[in-house]
Amino acid sequence: MSEQTKQLERLIEVIVRMIPKERQARDVYRDTAAWAPTEMTRILFEHLSLEEEKHESKLQAVLKILQKELAEAKKKSKS
Repeated sequence: MSEQTKQLERLIEVIVRMIPKERQARDVYRDTAAWAPTEMTRILFEHLSLEEEKHESKLQAVLKILQKELAEAKKKSKS
């Protein structure tokens, strides 16, 4: 297994572990916004929730790219 393949696999592992954490943070912020005592805190927590959704989307996109790169790297190493 090449060093590039190992690095790609490690990056994929990190991203796969982080996606659920982004979802969990989003849910915490969303739940907190629901009972926030003031409009300002509600807006803040809603904003934070949306940011976590963006993080998850970005991680999903990066994951797809890395998975393609890994498949290509494995194909090259077999050649």
